[in-house]
Amino acid sequence: MGNYASKTIVIIPAYEPPHAFVLYVKELLENGVGGIVVVNDGSGTAYDGIYEEISRLDGCTVLDYGKN
Repeated sequence: MGNYASKTIVIIPAYEPPHAFVLYVKELLENGVGGIVVVNDGSGTAYDGIYEEISRLDGCTVLDYGKN
């Protein structure tokens, strides 16, 4: 069986995540996940900083879905 961790892409829908969510995403990347797509599921502007921080991480993409 091969090493599939580096080929794995994780999609995470998120609604009003706590700041600790950034640490969770970093931990996934540090443990070999190949990429992460986080979907902002209408969290509002109060959470923009969290999503911006995640979008700056190598291997992460943030998509915005304006309405929950």
